[in-house]
Amino acid sequence: MLNGKIYALEGINTSQQILFALKDTATVEIVQKGGIAVVPVVANPKPGDRPEGLRVISDKMNDQGYAVTLQGMSGQSYDFQVWTGENDISSVENAVIVSRQGNLTTIHIDFPPADRKYALKVVTIKQKTDDK
Repeated sequence: MLNGKIYALEGINTSQQILFALKDTATVEIVQKGGIAVVPVVANPKPGDRPEGLRVISDKMNDQGYAVTLQGMSGQSYDFQVWTGENDISSVENAVIVSRQGNLTTIHIDFPPADRKYALKVVTIKQKTDDK
């Protein structure tokens, strides 16, 4: 809402640009329902430990869903968490759902053995929508 005028957006991956000139004052109110975000992976290394844990390289919404690019050591497995609002997860590509507790979903990912020490993998998470 901008100065009492409602700008409603519906659906997933919806955005709208609202431009206004700020002369004296303006009231801007943003209300969001739902959403999805990868929970930051927090490592607690001890002095001298090598940086060998799971890393979140990037995350973004695209036409296929919520894409999370992860880096891990070849031949290792990791768990990470995703927070979801009102829309629940309907499927996961390149990983497996381990558990769901409230708004948090734990996802397991395997990095197959490879010639390189580190590997990248993109996990795509799709959410249930009201129209499906």
